[in-house]
Amino acid sequence: PYDGWEQVTLSGTAIAGPILDYAIFDDKFYIAEGSYGAQRVTAGGVVSNVPGLSNANLFATWAGYLWAAYANNVYYSSDGSTWTGPIEVCPDNYEVRGLAGMLQDMYCSCDDGLVYVGNGEVVVGVTPWSGPSATAGRGMLNWQGSLYIPIGKGIYRYDGDGLLPMGLDLKEGLPLDKNGDTRLLIGTNNWLIAVINAAEITDRDTIWAYNGQGWHSVCKF
Repeated sequence: PYDGWEQVTLSGTAIAGPILDYAIFDDKFYIAEGSYGAQRVTAGGVVSNVPGLSNANLFATWAGYLWAAYANNVYYSSDGSTWTGPIEVCPDNYEVRGLAGMLQDMYCSCDDGLVYVGNGEVVVGVTPWSGPSATAGRGMLNWQGSLYIPIGKGIYRYDGDGLLPMGLDLKEGLPLDKNGDTRLLIGTNNWLIAVINAAEITDRDTIWAYNGQGWHSVCKF
């Protein structure tokens, strides 16, 4: 232990790979390591492979279920051990880049567009992207009842009816000298936080906060 922190060493059936995503479900910590597998940490720091799930790139929780995505498939479980799936949500050679729930459905951002998994594991297309993208929807989340989806150098809101551009100045996005990819979205009770990587232009990453009345600059690095 160090100042309240304790290191947990991951060691599954394969050499532990990079941590790609995580989720907390039923007081357990689920860790996605891509093709290296998926691991679960229980009380006391006990690490094991996730039962019934070979690989995972993403985890998400919604409506009482734990969801996982790997390649172009998603899976869901009510107990973290028994899984329904694979459910194919995008074509072969495409991947799921983001998971976020809205109402009772799980939305999946794929390379080619946005879909959701409804009752009976039916996959419903919502909207295609303008072209295949390996980053569209990465880090999307539900904040105050709507989905916020990073696409290219913009952020879009989806409320069930359509996509609305939410550029960081509520117009067309940031000026070129401040614009960049959205690396992370964080939802709090009152604010949506966006971390923008502008390294390709200014090498000055920025953090912005949105409260429904506009974006506010928090800091830059």
